[in-house]
Amino acid sequence: MNKFILALLIFPLNILLSQTNYWELTNGPYGGTINDYAVDSSGVIFSGTPNGVFRSTDIGITWSYSGLQGNAVYSVCKSSSGVVLAGVYRDQLYRSTNQGLNWQSSNLYVTYIPDLAEVQPGILIAATIQGIFKSTNEGLNWSQTLSNVIAYSIAKSPADKLLFFNYNSQKWRSLC
Repeated sequence: MNKFILALLIFPLNILLSQTNYWELTNGPYGGTINDYAVDSSGVIFSGTPNGVFRSTDIGITWSYSGLQGNAVYSVCKSSSGVVLAGVYRDQLYRSTNQGLNWQSSNLYVTYIPDLAEVQPGILIAATIQGIFKSTNEGLNWSQTLSNVIAYSIAKSPADKLLFFNYNSQKWRSLC
């Protein structure tokens, strides 16, 4: 009998907890639309906006300006070694080796970099409207691996090291 009463008391609590809202509004980042996010293993979040890069060190509760102010940043990526990359519209790719405090230009000059991905430690891929580019030294230098395509998104499958991207209605893949 006591187990039955306990079950009756716990059941409504379980229903109440299962209906908890898991989304909550944050206080930023400011600068308009968020074009892309990158999160590292320690919980630091970088966001690319139409007005530069913003950073949160407290899982999105507060945000601070990180750099590239006045630039439309459409893609951000954080490598496993801590290098942060930001693709700036109508400009180039920038990189930071100190959590976004300072930014240096890389040698990737393309009009639009909609997506970035780390495919292996230190090896990065940029999806651009001028093709696919690859860096083997964490974004310092880039070489084109596929031209005459417009790549808007890129994703890596960690299990089999396949890389995927879309071009028009075609789907492409490559071994990393």
